[in-house]
Amino acid sequence: MSSTKIYFHRQVDLKDYTVISGFPGMALVGKVSVDFLVDALRGQPVAEIYSYGSPSYIAVEDGLGRLPVAKLYVVEDRKIAILTGDYQPLTSELQHEFADKVVGELALRGVSRIITMAAYVTESIRGERKAYVASNDEKLLNELVENGAVPMSEGGVTGLNGLIVGWAKVHGIPAACVMGETTTAYAESTLADYRAAKTALKVVLGLLKLELDLSELDTKAKEIEEEARKIREELVKRMITFTEKGGRPTTYL
Repeated sequence: MSSTKIYFHRQVDLKDYTVISGFPGMALVGKVSVDFLVDALRGQPVAEIYSYGSPSYIAVEDGLGRLPVAKLYVVEDRKIAILTGDYQPLTSELQHEFADKVVGELALRGVSRIITMAAYVTESIRGERKAYVASNDEKLLNELVENGAVPMSEGGVTGLNGLIVGWAKVHGIPAACVMGETTTAYAESTLADYRAAKTALKVVLGLLKLELDLSELDTKAKEIEEEARKIREELVKRMITFTEKGGRPTTYL
C-alpha cells in the first residue's frame, strides 16, 4: 500500500506544462521561491498530497486543525504548474516513494519538464550570488546555463528537491534543480535566505520567459538581515555581561 495519497479536486490536463517545485529545505530557498510564484502568478490549487511520512502533528489555526499537506497549483494561461508543501517526508524511503509517485502522476498527465528549486550552501559568498544547476537532461541543462546558471561540478542534492529530478529521469521527464547560493550561517539557522531565492528565480524566470517584479524579495531580505543583526548584538551583550559577572571568558561560549 502506498504511503503517498494524491487527491485531485478536478480533472486537469497538464500536457506540455512546466512544473516548478520547491519544498522546505536549507535556508528555505525552494519554499520561498515557489511560494512567491504561487502568489505572483495567482496559481489555482488543483490537488492535495498527503504522506504517512509527514511530521506527526496537525497544524492548527483559529481552532481548526489539518494534516501537513503538499499542493499542486496551476497557472493555465501560461501552462505552468507549481508544486510545494508544508513538509518533506521524514525518512529517505518515504521521500523516494513520494517523489516516485508524484512524478509518475505528473508524467501520466503529460508534463514536459520539471524544475525544482533549492539552496547551494557555501562557507562564504564572494561577489555576486550564483545560481547552480544539476539536471538529468543535457538540453535542459544548457538552456539553464544560457539563463545564468552554473553547472554543479560535484556533490549531491538531498531531499525531495533532488529526488524529484532523479525520479523524473526514470519516468522520462527532463528535469533540473536550480539552487540559489547561500551560506552555512543561513543553512544552520531557521532564517530564510531571500537573496538566494531571488538569484535562483532569475534563472527560472529566464527559462520561462517571464518578467516578474522581485523587489519584494529584496525587502524581505533586508528585514531578515536586520533581524539577524539584532540577534548578534544581543548575543554579544549577553556574553559581555556574563564575563563581567565572573563567568568564563567569551572564548568558551
